Amino acid sequence: MNVKKKLVVCILTISLIMQSQYYSIVTADDSKNNKQIKIEASLERNKNELNNNEQNIDSKDSSDQAVITNSYYMQQKNMIDSMNDLQITTTIPKDAMSFNMTHQLKTHLYEELKKLASSHNIGSGITNTYTIEEALDLLIDKLDNQMSDLDQSVPKEMIAAVLFREIICYDVFDKYGDGNWAKTMGISQISVQGVRFNDYIISNKENGIPEHLKISDDEIGEMLEDDFYNVDFAADALKARAYINDIDLSTTSQSEIEQIFAEYNGYEGQIPFISEMACKLGLDIRMPEIGLVQYKDTYGIQTYQYYEQFKAYYDAIGKIHM
Repeated sequence: MNVKKKLVVCILTISLIMQSQYYSIVTADDSKNNKQIKIEASLERNKNELNNNEQNIDSKDSSDQAVITNSYYMQQKNMIDSMNDLQITTTIPKDAMSFNMTHQLKTHLYEELKKLASSHNIGSGITNTYTIEEALDLLIDKLDNQMSDLDQSVPKEMIAAVLFREIICYDVFDKYGDGNWAKTMGISQISVQGVRFNDYIISNKENGIPEHLKISDDEIGEMLEDDFYNVDFAADALKARAYINDIDLSTTSQSEIEQIFAEYNGYEGQIPFISEMACKLGLDIRMPEIGLVQYKDTYGIQTYQYYEQFKAYYDAIGKIHM
């Protein structure tokens, strides 16, 4: 009996121990699981809060954006409404506009002069010292003020026209002949004797003293090599020819202006010793017009065409700077 009781007690004890261990394990597992569940629940709760915050932020941003968009839209609408009765003009600085218009006028002048020179068969030879563009640059960019400042009562467009005509015909033979075998010199193609002749005509007409009376021939020759002095000499030549032909330099008559230009050249095509003999026999013998060998009336007609282009150019420039 005692043995049985001891066995039962032993079994019960073992059973209780095993149950206790099991309960401990279960309890530990439950605690662990609960802890995990709590952690996971906390994480889930934080995640939900974060999502809710983001949604709130997005909702707030969307709301703010809507407000901004509506405000911008209303500003634009108000601006457009206020512009209905507003006239808008686009302007550029006056100096820039003047420069642009002046450049366009010069380009147009070049194109017209080039067409005229081409029709006259001059200004494009391989022996020419200046191209048509270089001749125009010389007159417009370098000598413009000199022509404007002259107190010769000679229209600026007349000086420009005759100088342009001479410059585009100024070739290497003229350049290397100046002061050597050629009598005429410089871009005005006037001789020392021509300068003195013009000086005499003007001073006699105006009851004055010849301007270059006390200047030597060598000094005048040096002056003829200077482009700026050539402007003065060309103006004197035109003025002297107007006096000789009793023509007012302010004339608008095409025939009178052509006559002044024609006298500037003065070439009649005669061969000196042959023409002298021909005149005695009552004959009119002249060289044919070949290239630059042109009669003075042809010279006058052609130079007048350049004169028209320069006059239109200067008139337009004057209106720009009014």
